[in-house]
Amino acid sequence: CTCYTTCDIAEDQNNFEFDIDDLWMRIPQSPQGANPRDVLGEAVKNGLLPKGKNERLKNWRSYWRADLGNMDAFDNVRSALMLVKSPIGVGTYWYREWLNSPILPIGKTPMNGHMYVIEGWREVEGKPHFILEAWMGKKLYMSREVFNEALKPYGMQTWVLSTSEID
Repeated sequence: CTCYTTCDIAEDQNNFEFDIDDLWMRIPQSPQGANPRDVLGEAVKNGLLPKGKNERLKNWRSYWRADLGNMDAFDNVRSALMLVKSPIGVGTYWYREWLNSPILPIGKTPMNGHMYVIEGWREVEGKPHFILEAWMGKKLYMSREVFNEALKPYGMQTWVLSTSEID
């Protein structure tokens, strides 16, 4: 999921597909998968390979946290979405309660760590919800309350894959 998410963000930024397998072969892995920071760091350091090409594209200069700032995590990420006009990667637990639910409830039973994309936001039943793509073939919706709860456990974060150099 880490390589899929990173390539998906880059694909939306560039309007063409990247080779997920090429990225996967270049990063350290465990039986549980790969650390999102390793994958994003590899994309920044050595680039991503466009499908059908022989040379990696090195457009990215940094990745940075989108959930930190002066507002709650939900509004910090909404602000980052408007600023960068690009999807944002999210790393949280994936909860049993999220299975087969298009509008995600607060999770109580973590199944595993997962990285997915926030593509934007819209109102659902009068409240703002993030639009997620989580490699399940459909869009899912996450409210402010669910998002802020999902980011509470240690290590849960969001990231922007950026073309800007950050000091």
